[in-house]
Amino acid sequence: MKFIVSLLIASLLLVISCSSDEPVITNCVAKDGITPVCKFKNPEDAVVLPNGKLIVSQMGDLQEKSPGSLTLFNIEDVSVTPLFGHGYSPDGVGDNSWGNTDCKGNPRKFLSPHGISLIERADKRLQLMVVNHGGRESIEFFEVVLGEPRVSIIWRGCVLAPNKEFFNDVVGLADGGFIVSSMYSTRGPTIFGLHLGGYKALLGMDSGYLSEWHPWQEMTVVAGSHGAFPNGLALSKDGRYIYQNLYGANEVRKLDRRSGEVLATASVVKPDNTTVDARGRLLVASQKNSLLELKSCLDRPDESCLLPFEIVQIDPETMESKVVFQQEGPPMGTGTVAVQHNNNLVIGSFIGDRMILTDYVAE
Repeated sequence: MKFIVSLLIASLLLVISCSSDEPVITNCVAKDGITPVCKFKNPEDAVVLPNGKLIVSQMGDLQEKSPGSLTLFNIEDVSVTPLFGHGYSPDGVGDNSWGNTDCKGNPRKFLSPHGISLIERADKRLQLMVVNHGGRESIEFFEVVLGEPRVSIIWRGCVLAPNKEFFNDVVGLADGGFIVSSMYSTRGPTIFGLHLGGYKALLGMDSGYLSEWHPWQEMTVVAGSHGAFPNGLALSKDGRYIYQNLYGANEVRKLDRRSGEVLATASVVKPDNTTVDARGRLLVASQKNSLLELKSCLDRPDESCLLPFEIVQIDPETMESKVVFQQEGPPMGTGTVAVQHNNNLVIGSFIGDRMILTDYVAE
């Protein structure tokens, strides 16, 4: 998410000479039935494990090229435990048994995670897939081991991004493969520090696409997936349909994976990550702010931002949508992901020290 703001700033030079003092918050107090948990650092994405705990992707600072981490969040006792990154090395080093042969070793301290996805492999092992920007642009593979009481992860390989693609989100496939969104390519000239592909994205032009990878095969482009700033994505239960968020087009697209036909769309402002609730509905985080507002928050990276956002529920069959959660002000703003955990939504943000919990019943 931070790189999106950086691109916008670079593309509009006027912003450099402007200022906007947007509110931030440093306390950690519940409000209106919304409970903050202030033990994180940029919790941009999350997945729920079979034991009810969450793995949270904590983004690094892409402007400063600092690493991030993966953490374990136990909602029952509100504890947060390191899994990988930020100086923490797991017990199991692992080997490159699930990735491509050109993947040269564990990312270690350089890991800078973004979008994440969890699948159960054919052999019943859990596989976590992680978009990584640190040290290399890649999809990193980890095996998740559900020990009692400890959960651990073991690195199992990676797949490098082709053609200098800049990844965003990933969704896992049953065979250990994946579909990944590429926002744009970093090939070509840069203007004021921004790659040409980034300018295309900001202008609403086709800048990126989805790619599909299967073990021992080359990565291929998904037909019909080109668009402006591809962001979050989800897959139907039967694997036939892809739900693709186009951040630069304010659109969620339903794509037939076989034919590449766009079957339907839903209008959603700045759609970020997508998850699926207990009844199979899509939950899309939607940002409701301006460029200057986002710039103000980035100028204070150690503080939580209070910019407004919504969680939009979409029927995957009809693509009809409705807002199921709106937030502006304390205790958190700028939501990037919402995952259902029992009768709660757990919502993360690309910036700040917190996630929030609020009531939610899938309907």
